[in-house]
Amino acid sequence: MNSSVQGDLSINPTVTIKQLTQRQDSDEMQQIEELDEVDGQVTAVASNQPTFTLMNERSGQSFTISVDTNTVYEDFSRAGCTASPADISCVKLGQILDVDLSENGMGMMFAKRVEFEEDANREAIKGTITSVECAMQQFHMVVFNEEPTVSGISEGSPVVVTIQPNAVFQVGGEELSEDGGFTISGASFSSCTDLMVGQDVQIRPGTVSSSGGVPTVTTDLVRLWPSQITGQVGAINTTTGTFTLTGLSSLFTGASPTITTINVVTLSKMRFEDFSGLSSLTPGNTVSVRGLLFNTPGTPTLVTRTMRGHTED
Repeated sequence: MNSSVQGDLSINPTVTIKQLTQRQDSDEMQQIEELDEVDGQVTAVASNQPTFTLMNERSGQSFTISVDTNTVYEDFSRAGCTASPADISCVKLGQILDVDLSENGMGMMFAKRVEFEEDANREAIKGTITSVECAMQQFHMVVFNEEPTVSGISEGSPVVVTIQPNAVFQVGGEELSEDGGFTISGASFSSCTDLMVGQDVQIRPGTVSSSGGVPTVTTDLVRLWPSQITGQVGAINTTTGTFTLTGLSSLFTGASPTITTINVVTLSKMRFEDFSGLSSLTPGNTVSVRGLLFNTPGTPTLVTRTMRGHTED
């Protein structure tokens, strides 16, 4: 720095600073992985280098994203891509993607994982389910993300989703890719009866109407995405890698029927934040777990690879 500041206080050489998304101390209270997982629409694909540009509707920010041979591509068979394994050639202008990002140290974002959500000229809405009415083939959810903006629907608002007779039910690939999947008794996601309060889902919106000020949207696609749930640790079984989660929020305890306990199943390659592992947990600890929530018989089951401990400052 001393050698860069000249006698007239000019600086040579100069450093150009670009606005980047960075973690602040206050971000520690935000959702797990929220800062490196970005939804958006592809606005450009480079022809001479392995990069593409993703526009995030919520922030209005564009990300120039690089990939390499370690980047994992998921669900691009739904886009009609025949490359095996999938690669950057599967990424097309206008697609809606979900990307796990990290900084590559050169002012550009690097994609660890690229998951296909929707084709160009289509829309994707994500929300948290607040009630289910399978007799009417409907569920209610609060929208937390839409790519791109859907007319008549706004983030943070409730919507009623009507499931069309030909609707497809799918599980997002993020939690399945690392070890080829998992087998949990009763953990299915194939119809309205598999839906439950607290699940995060993605829908493909069809017709949007309004009744009593609440939008109703039809869908022919319901995809299960990881939910984040905070509670207190109950019984622990370190041998099976499972524990119960109690002290749940009113979203669960106020549901009908009431949900007071969730069984948590940990998978391989777990990511523990703020504590060393399952063996360090004790009953009564407050933790946040992020994973796929299934409406298994008796007690719901959450399958996770990411867990954060909570400590008092």
